[in-house]
Amino acid sequence: MMHYYVGVCLLFLFTFFKQPDVTTIYLIGDSTVADYTLEDDYAEKRYPVAGWGQKFPAFFDSYRPGTIGFIQTDRVIIDDRAKGGRSTRTFFQEGRWRAIYEALRPGDVVMIQFGHNDAAVDKTERYVDIEGYQEFLRLYVSQTREKGAIPILLTPVARNYPWKDGHLQNVHGDYPAAVRAVADELAVAFIDLNQLSMDFFSAKGQEYVSSRYFMNLEANRYPAYPEGQKDNTHFQPAGARAVAGLVFEAMKKLPASGGASETSRPDTSGITGVRDSSFTRHGELLRMKKQYPDIQLVREPDDSPRIRRDVVYREVDGISLAGDIYHAEGNNTRVPGVLVVHGGGWRSGDKAQLGGLAYHLASAGYGCFAINYRLSTQALYPAAVHDVEAALQWMKLNADTLGIDPARIAVLGFSAGGQLAALIGAKQGRDEVQAVVDIDGILAFIHPESGEGNDTHSKSAATYWFGYNKTERPDLWHEASALNYVSQTTPPTLFVNSSVDRMHAGREDYIRVLDQFGIYHETKTFADAPHSFCLFEPWFTPMSATIIDFLATVF
Repeated sequence: MMHYYVGVCLLFLFTFFKQPDVTTIYLIGDSTVADYTLEDDYAEKRYPVAGWGQKFPAFFDSYRPGTIGFIQTDRVIIDDRAKGGRSTRTFFQEGRWRAIYEALRPGDVVMIQFGHNDAAVDKTERYVDIEGYQEFLRLYVSQTREKGAIPILLTPVARNYPWKDGHLQNVHGDYPAAVRAVADELAVAFIDLNQLSMDFFSAKGQEYVSSRYFMNLEANRYPAYPEGQKDNTHFQPAGARAVAGLVFEAMKKLPASGGASETSRPDTSGITGVRDSSFTRHGELLRMKKQYPDIQLVREPDDSPRIRRDVVYREVDGISLAGDIYHAEGNNTRVPGVLVVHGGGWRSGDKAQLGGLAYHLASAGYGCFAINYRLSTQALYPAAVHDVEAALQWMKLNADTLGIDPARIAVLGFSAGGQLAALIGAKQGRDEVQAVVDIDGILAFIHPESGEGNDTHSKSAATYWFGYNKTERPDLWHEASALNYVSQTTPPTLFVNSSVDRMHAGREDYIRVLDQFGIYHETKTFADAPHSFCLFEPWFTPMSATIIDFLATVF
């Protein structure tokens, strides 16, 4: 589970200062943060190396106008002063901090990420022990506050080693804990980028991260590296962009004022370790027959040579996560793939739920992978998100086994699975997901159309999933809403909906953004259909035909 904390006490001071016309966000740190394009010889001697600060401004550009925590995004300048090879000490000694200190104005922000070079015991010119490291962090914090500006402390971003059992481990020793200790001591805004990046990279997988995110380059591919490169510290542009996105999302947790402290503990009473069986196909059939006596449950054959069951795609926290493969019928060429994500309120359901649909799509020429993911009885948000992302990457890495084209993958989900499909499609963009099919999955948790989070009579499914109700941590509820990420990179999307309006909360707002960027989309609504319509005839056949036509159009 991704953990990070943001100390908020200092942020309340912001209200005492008049916000300047423009807020400058200064980035100070080492090579993993630096903007290499500022170097005159970048194209000839350094490309494609990139620090996350180099890709950071683009996230603000795509988020305007609006607010991120206490920052008005249409009045932001990102000033990246990070420099390769610098530690907390050498950055200060060289006068780099002095130049920033003199320029600081009330309301500006200083983001501080050091550690890689401080920990370099064998390089005495830059090494700083833990005690000295903390003293320099305190210095940066106190002098930032002297100018009425706001410091944010970040732990050092992960390196691409060591890996153990498919999970990236901490390589920075006690330095991340030292940052956290200073943040707690001084009540400083805090982002645990080390943990964030370890979790994110682990979900992507070692092979993917090594080849696409870090500077592990083939010979003769780039003029600056004719002999290739083996570098598991510095990033290629895709890696820098991914880390910048992690930082950006963490910044969105900073409250403008008041609000619950992000260090408050989530409610874990719903983590029972036992799968909730309140929503099953047969249980829903019995329930729905009272209102729709002629409905028929759709399911796949019990035994088919085209179905390979219980294929493990991820091991995490002692849990084996598996999926069922549905091979496309009668096709020896690479076909588009479909990742199938079940519903059940993030607390119930399993991979067999949409087996009938997966089999039907496979019969139409699509390779499907229907998965289990961690429910709220096993782990809180964002565990399920990480699992679906891991399954997506597993499909790409095992494209040969699945018989699919890794460049043509759709994510399809129903209810909670539809929410996850839309979220991952919007966050990852068309480079990773080429189509989204959202079957009655909400696009915005906190929205006038949404009914999620009503805990009046009993704890809601979403409250169980987040571990907080929507008034305690609205930032998490917004973070999990696809509507917050829809942009020019969002994949073509099909919305398939019942007559239950609250199950497509945010859809029209989402579509307006798709239209703004000319992104293809379709909407199919089944009048007088219950939320679970996709599991039953008479709705299944026209629904599946709509999905197949949409995928054919996109692919």
